[in-house]
Parts: sequence; C-alpha cells; structure tokens
Amino acid sequence: MLAAIMNSASRPTDITPRLSLLWGDRDRPRGGRHDLSVTRIVEVATALADDEGLHAVSMRKVAHRLGIGTMSLYTYVPGRAELVDVMVDTVHAAVATAGHQTRHGWRRRLTECAHDDFTAHLRHHWLLEVPATRSAWGPGSVAKYDRELACLDGIGLSDAHMATVVSLVTAHVQASARRHLSEPTHSWPPLRVADRTQVPTACRVSTSPDDDGFTFGLDRILDGVAALMR
Repeated sequence: MLAAIMNSASRPTDITPRLSLLWGDRDRPRGGRHDLSVTRIVEVATALADDEGLHAVSMRKVAHRLGIGTMSLYTYVPGRAELVDVMVDTVHAAVATAGHQTRHGWRRRLTECAHDDFTAHLRHHWLLEVPATRSAWGPGSVAKYDRELACLDGIGLSDAHMATVVSLVTAHVQASARRHLSEPTHSWPPLRVADRTQVPTACRVSTSPDDDGFTFGLDRILDGVAALMR
C-alpha cells in the first residue's frame, strides 16, 4: 500500500483528489483570498478538534471560524474526510521532524520516537477518534514511519520484523494515550460486589496510585527486541 502511494505521488495526474490534497501544495491560494490556504484551514480545524473533539469538526464550523462561507471552503478541501486526512498527516509530520538523533543507538532513538508520538496523542487527543481503517498516507505519515523504521535499520532484523516492531510500539503508544486520557465514569468496582474480599487483588490494583505505565510497557517491548538480537 505504501509503495503504491509513493509511486502514484510522482504522477499527479493519476492520483485521486484525496491523495492530491495530501501530496499537493497546501500553501497555494485557490480562491479570492490570498491569506487562505489548505495549511491555514488545517490549523483552524486542528484547533477546533483540540478544543472540542473530532466530532465537532464540520465543514460549516471550520468555515465559520475562518469567516468564510461553507461553499468557499470546498474550493480548498473536497470534504470532511479529506480534511481529517490532512490534519492527521500534519501532526505526523511534526512527529517525524521532532528529532533525528542519529548519534544515539537504536533503542534510545526508538524511545524518543515513541515519546514524541505519545506527546502528540496527548496534545491532539482526537487522533484516537480517527478510524483505524483510515488508509490515506500523506508525506507526513510516510516521514514519521520512515523515522521509526530507520531506528531499527541495520541492527539485524528483517524488514518484516522491523515493520512489526514499529506496529507494536505504535499500538502501545495509542493504548497508553487512551488510558492516560480516559476518565473513570464509575467508582470501583464497576459491578455491584457485596463483598470486596471476593476480588481482593482486583480491588487493590485498581485503587493503587498510577505509575508511568507507558514507559514500563515500552521498555518491555524494546527488551524483547534486544533479546531477539542476542
């Protein structure tokens, strides 16, 4: 899938409007206003999602914040799905360029990647609302993936195993961010238990102070990679 996108990106006349928006010039004015561009629209839409969640992002609301008519917004962005694609890609681009400390070893570099991704998820909590089936890859998403893979390149893993490790780390980042951002909607235990002595371990663990589960879990994943290399 990624290879097909990269190949198609070099042939602008062959790609869909969705990919054209992702891979095209986002700063080019397309209407009567020279201060408006896809980049500016994405900034406003991202701020809206940061404030109110992804569900609040609509073409009408974004147009209202920009002070333009909704139909004028379609001159720049075909629809909401395409707008969300570019929002995600823009966040990924920031993660991709957050740091390239090539002088460090693979473990520290991948740890930095994971922490940058985790920070992005906490700052832009709506990333967790984006469907997992989203299949449009833009330059930012590709660059982020390349940064993560490059941490593992040349340490003895096959390409398939490199991709699997990156997938494991990404899944851990998302699960940790979701856990960190979630708020309890009920008191423990969730079910009415007359006698807590029936589930003493669950009660103790669930009411204990939370620790840095993200770092602990990430270290265990990387321990597994190190063991495999040995």
